[in-house]
Amino acid sequence: MQLINQFRSIPRPALIFGFANFVIAAGAFVFPFMALMLSQKLGFSATHTGFIIYGVFAAHFPAQILGGWLTDRFGPKPIYVTAIALEVIITICAGFFAETILLIGFLFLINFANGIMIPAMQAWQASFSTAKNRKIVYSVSYYGFNMGYAVGPAIGGLLFADYFRFMFWGDAATTILALIVVILFLPGKFDHGEQEEVEKERPVEGSVWRFLVTRPDLLFFAALMLGINIVYGQLTVALPLQMEETFGADGAKFYGWLLMVTAITVLVATPIIARVTNLNRTLSNLMMAGLFYAIGFGFIGVANHYLLLIMCAIVFTVGEVLSVTNTNTHIANESPRNMRGRLSGSIGLTIGFGFGAAPALSGWFIDQFGLAVLWPSVAALALICVSGLGVLRRTQKN
Repeated sequence: MQLINQFRSIPRPALIFGFANFVIAAGAFVFPFMALMLSQKLGFSATHTGFIIYGVFAAHFPAQILGGWLTDRFGPKPIYVTAIALEVIITICAGFFAETILLIGFLFLINFANGIMIPAMQAWQASFSTAKNRKIVYSVSYYGFNMGYAVGPAIGGLLFADYFRFMFWGDAATTILALIVVILFLPGKFDHGEQEEVEKERPVEGSVWRFLVTRPDLLFFAALMLGINIVYGQLTVALPLQMEETFGADGAKFYGWLLMVTAITVLVATPIIARVTNLNRTLSNLMMAGLFYAIGFGFIGVANHYLLLIMCAIVFTVGEVLSVTNTNTHIANESPRNMRGRLSGSIGLTIGFGFGAAPALSGWFIDQFGLAVLWPSVAALALICVSGLGVLRRTQKN
């Protein structure tokens, strides 16, 4: 009953956003398989695959800064819609060059458009919510995405071998449908009525960089979450390579099913986690996320059976739920209203650097020391970041 009441309190625009994310993720056929595209279809080594993926994700760095500035200047809806439309066009074109070296360039451009969209999306979601319901609003969006992700990668795994080009065209088709829903039903602004504005969300004067100088706690937070994201980034390169090493030619298929397991875990766990942790401080929840990452990723190297890998995936997915929803909530709660786009872009850029650098770092690390050494190393990194978040929590007011 409490979960039902909690659902009824969610703003309608947040539900629409969650549905749009579901449709997009149901067609997420391309990026979950990028490492396998480069290694199997184009024949790159683990090191080269890692550095190429890092280069592709590096498109997010200038894109999020640009997207944040555009969002604060023109509003989140026009920037979100424009960025998604560009992503669709580029993805369709990429399908015609899917088995050539030009694919790398198209993947870079797709990620650039996606990077512009991210600060617009996060600022838009912040405008739908208040400090009291923001965790739930972000959870709904994340839940919708993962509901679609429960089927998208599984379908992509089936298309990978014999219908490679259709992975791109199917991805674009579902994104077009979601874009139509957003344009028709999602308002650009959300009226909170007469609710009192939280002090930290009141507009401030000056540049975002000057504001960050006065808030070293946000910079420290970004650095710690960068480390957490390096751990989570093993999902894109190290995990599929581990699956390939363990299961050979069936690695892509089993990797797709493993991603489906993580998405199903999100579907089951997100409402429960949102309810149980809603009253916790965001930093406390992020510390728990780091612990789940340390356990889930740390034991992959000794998981010699697919069922054990599934257990590891379930554990680090719980950490993912806590990390994604509370990271965005913490940034929004600490951001002045007139800087949401730029702060989301700049802090998100720093945090995202961890995820973007993970392929290159893990690819080099694997070639030098092997997969068996990688997993306990990322577990140690997660624990270091958890300790730092604990220090940060003790210095902040409740």
